[in-house]
Amino acid sequence: MRKNIVTIFILILCLSLFAGCGLFVTKYYLTVGIEGEGSVMYDPPQEDRYAEGTEVTLTAVPDDNWLFSHWKGDIESTEAEIVVEMDEDKNLTAVFERMDFELDIDIIGEGEVKVVEVIEPASLEYPYETRVKLEAVPAAGWDFKKWEGDLTGTDPEAEIIMDEDKSITAEFKELPLIGHVTDARGGSGIEGAVVKGNGLEVTTDAQGFFALDAETGKKFDLIIEKEGYGSAKIQDLMLEEDEVVHFNVPCRPAFSSTMSTVPMTIGLDGIDEGDKVEDVVNFTVTTQGDNALYALFGFFNNENIGFESEIFTELDEAVFSWDTTLYPNGPGYLLLHAYDLMGNITIKRVFVEIDNDEVEVEEPEDAPFLMTYSMTWGMNPRFHAEERAERYEELGIEKDPFVVQLPHGFEFDIRTAPEGAALYNVIIWSLVADATGYSVYRSFDGSEFHKIADIVGDDAYFDFCAQLEVGKETYYKVVPYNSKGEGNASAAISTTPLPPFNVFLEGPADGELDVSLSPTFSWMHDGNFAEDVVLSHSVWLYEATEWKIWEEDVVDEEEITFPGVLKAQTVYTWDVFGSRADIDYYDGTDGVSFAISFAGERDGSMNGEFIFTTGQ
Repeated sequence: MRKNIVTIFILILCLSLFAGCGLFVTKYYLTVGIEGEGSVMYDPPQEDRYAEGTEVTLTAVPDDNWLFSHWKGDIESTEAEIVVEMDEDKNLTAVFERMDFELDIDIIGEGEVKVVEVIEPASLEYPYETRVKLEAVPAAGWDFKKWEGDLTGTDPEAEIIMDEDKSITAEFKELPLIGHVTDARGGSGIEGAVVKGNGLEVTTDAQGFFALDAETGKKFDLIIEKEGYGSAKIQDLMLEEDEVVHFNVPCRPAFSSTMSTVPMTIGLDGIDEGDKVEDVVNFTVTTQGDNALYALFGFFNNENIGFESEIFTELDEAVFSWDTTLYPNGPGYLLLHAYDLMGNITIKRVFVEIDNDEVEVEEPEDAPFLMTYSMTWGMNPRFHAEERAERYEELGIEKDPFVVQLPHGFEFDIRTAPEGAALYNVIIWSLVADATGYSVYRSFDGSEFHKIADIVGDDAYFDFCAQLEVGKETYYKVVPYNSKGEGNASAAISTTPLPPFNVFLEGPADGELDVSLSPTFSWMHDGNFAEDVVLSHSVWLYEATEWKIWEEDVVDEEEITFPGVLKAQTVYTWDVFGSRADIDYYDGTDGVSFAISFAGERDGSMNGEFIFTTGQ
C-alpha cells in the first residue's frame, strides 16, 4: 500500500515539473482557404497548429490582374492584413476578385456595337479574363467594314478577352446606292419590292428602304418589281468611287394585268454624263417601250419630283432647253421620270458640271424669312379636293373648297399638293434682292445639311422624300445664290409631321328616334396627339327638307349641345366636317413653323352623315 502511494506521488510530481517547463502546451488549428487567385503570407511562418495565445499575422496577396476583396469565416474584414489570436481552432477564407477593365468602343460611320454575350463570368463589369462577344450592326444604308485597335478583323461578330483596358473601333462604310420605294409620290413605303441590278438582289424593308453595295465604274440598270404595281427602272446607273447615290422611286399601282411590266427606255441627245455645260443647253428626249408613253417629267438640280416640273411632255420625242446660268456653278444634274400607260416608271439621272462665267453682280446679302410646315392627309389630297368640292356643292357652301386656311394668315390650295402624297413638308421663303435662285437644304439632325434642290423663279418647295416620317423632326434652310456665289442662309427651322386620324360620329346615332329637342352631338377620333395639339371640328345640322340650320366650331372637345330647341317629331341630319389637328412649333422674326393633320374623309367624319328624328 505504501509502495503504491509513493508511485502516484512521484507521477504527480513529474507531471507538474513537465508542465512548468512548457512541455505540455494547448495548440489550435488555423485553416486558411482561398477563393479566386492569390496567396496568403503567415507571420510567424505557417504551421499546422499554433499554441494558445499566439498572434498570427495573415497578409492576403492577389495574383496579377486580381484584387483582394475580403476575409470571411471566423474573421470578417476588408483589410488585406489581419491579426488572428489563436484561442481556439480558426477557419478563414481570403476572397480575391478579378480586376475590372474598361472596354472603350468608338464608331466610324453609322451603326452600333452590341454586346451579344458575356462569357466566364457572366457580368457586364468586364472582370479579368472575361470573354465578351460583340456584334457590329450597321445602320440602314451602311455596311460593316472592319475592327481597329485592340480588336482587328472584318467579321462583324467577334470576341475579345478583357485582360487589360482595351479600346476598339468599329468602322462602317456607307453603301453607294440607297433608295426608297413608295406608293406613288409621298406615299407610304412599299415593303417586299425586289430590287435587282449589278448582279445583286435585295428586298425593300417595311419602310420601302433598300441599299446595295454596287460595283463602281460599271453602267447598269436597276430594276424594281412588286406584284400589283408597275415596275421601275433606274436607267444607265453608274457609281463613282466614294460616291453615295440616293433615289426616291415612286411606284404606281398597275393599270392592267395584261400589259407589259417592262419599263420604257429613255434616250437623250445633246447632253451626256460628265459634260461641262454653260449658258443654254438644248437637248432631245425620246422614249421607247412596249407600252405607250403616259407622261415624261424632268427637273434640274432637284432630287424630288415636285408639284411643278421644268420639263413635261406626252410625246415620244421632244426638245427642251436648260438655262444653266440660273443655277449655281458646280455639280448639277438632270432628272427624268417617264411613265407609261401601264404605270411602269423609268428614271434617268445625268450628272454634269455647270461652269458659267461670273456676272458682275453683288452676292445676295439678306437672309430669307423661312416658313416650314408639315401636311398630313388621311387620303390622297387630290381626291380629297375633289370630294371636298362635291361636298361643298351638295351642301350649298359658298366658300372655296380648294383653299385651306393655315396659321399666321396663310392659305394653301389643295390642288397644288403632289398626287398621291399622304405626308410632306412645305418650305416657303421670302425673296431677296440680287438672287437668281434659292438652294434648299435638309437635315434630320440639325447639324449635317444636304442640298435637295435649286429653285428658280419660285418661293416654295414641296418635300415628300420617303425619309419623312410622322414624329420625325426635319430641319430646313434656304440659301439665295447668283453667279457670284451664295448669300446669307436663312435660319435653320424644323417641322415635325403629325399623325393621321379619322373622325367617327357617335350620337345621336344614325336612325335614332325620339331624340331630345336640345340634343347633344358627340363624336370621337382615333388620333394619337400630344397635349399641345389643337383639334378643331365643325358640327353641321340640317333639317331634312331645308338647308343647314346650324353650324358651330368646336375646339378640343368631342361633344356639343344644340343651343336652341328643335321641332318635335322632325327628321334631321348632322355631321362633323373640317376636322383638323394643328400645332405651332416656332414663331420668330426669322421664320415660323407648324404642322397640320387633316382627317381622313374630306377632313370630316368617316361614318356620317347621321339621320335622327326628334321626339315630343
